[in-house]
Amino acid sequence: MFAMLGCFHRIPIKVSLLISLIMIFLGAFGHVLKAENAYKIDSVFVDHTAVSAELAREFALKKGRLTAYQRLIERIVPENEMEKLPRISDEKIEELVSAVQIKDEKSSQIRYIASLSIVFSSKDVRRYLHDLGVGFAETFSKPLLVLPIYREREKQLLWEAQNPWRKAWAAQDKTYSLLPLKFPAADMEFNRIITARQAMEAEESKIEDACRHFGTSGIFLLFAEPVENFYKDDLMLQLTIRRIRMGLSDYTEVRSIRAPRNSSLESVLARATKNVVRDLSEKWKRQNVIRFQDRGSISAMVYYDGLSQWVGIQKNLALIASIYQIEISYISQKKAGIKIHFFGSPEQLGLSFAQQNLDLSREVENWGISIVNNIRQPPAMEN
Repeated sequence: MFAMLGCFHRIPIKVSLLISLIMIFLGAFGHVLKAENAYKIDSVFVDHTAVSAELAREFALKKGRLTAYQRLIERIVPENEMEKLPRISDEKIEELVSAVQIKDEKSSQIRYIASLSIVFSSKDVRRYLHDLGVGFAETFSKPLLVLPIYREREKQLLWEAQNPWRKAWAAQDKTYSLLPLKFPAADMEFNRIITARQAMEAEESKIEDACRHFGTSGIFLLFAEPVENFYKDDLMLQLTIRRIRMGLSDYTEVRSIRAPRNSSLESVLARATKNVVRDLSEKWKRQNVIRFQDRGSISAMVYYDGLSQWVGIQKNLALIASIYQIEISYISQKKAGIKIHFFGSPEQLGLSFAQQNLDLSREVENWGISIVNNIRQPPAMEN
């Protein structure tokens, strides 16, 4: 992935050699790092019975590969691209699988049970989808914190166990989205971190406290409120969906959900939860579809504070799916000049950088790259 172009005479030979070895390592394993992210499907449970243990295992693993493939497609392919996918054979799925890890394996004379982690070959899946003309995304979002607030009369419920909106989120099935959502358990102690009112008012310090405490990059604030309507036979809910996300622009969306009056609040909220999760995931996938027909390149100066930080930046760059080649033209103890070749647009590339804690900013002649939250001083003159 990384191509070395020399210019190491500017730094000591030992450091130059070490960096060379690191770059070779990352060049060889960059695609493996990517595959471990988007192309690994964990927790595939299989349970099959057949006339023999051997057949039970064979059929269970075949079913497990199919389940993992379906989850992978759900993860990376937008819904509007699904119709381009043909029915796939077991043999083709097996070709796309690069590794199967088996855990908790149990068997009898006729039954086989196991939990599987299945890794697909990123190279083979990409080629398969590209040949079919199917658009897909590989970029994971940083985790986002879900705060479901429900208005009940004059009260706003957030951390309370009796919050019905919270219960709907807690009961949803596991998803395999590129947009991971963190949903903390009900605990009134969390009010000391952020309350419903503080979340609704988007108090900056409290938003930062919540993101720091729960290890997320931002917040999805989901406010649900039953409202009166003119259709007396209908139950109506108003949902306000707000993204409060550090590093990206915030947005707010309002939806109205109607259901027959005899519908239970639980079923309406469950449907709303499912729709919100699906729509958020779809929006992320469409925003990050890899556009192989659009190729670009930028020249950039990478700023870092020592070798370890430089190595960390390289590792993060190796995880960006849209980058297919990096050339190094200059390197010193504090900065490096590189050329990045990528698929898609610079805007998409900048979004991918943000997910890896990297800042990509326009400079006078080219671009600048640094670690997010790293205060970059103007570079000193070098000999």
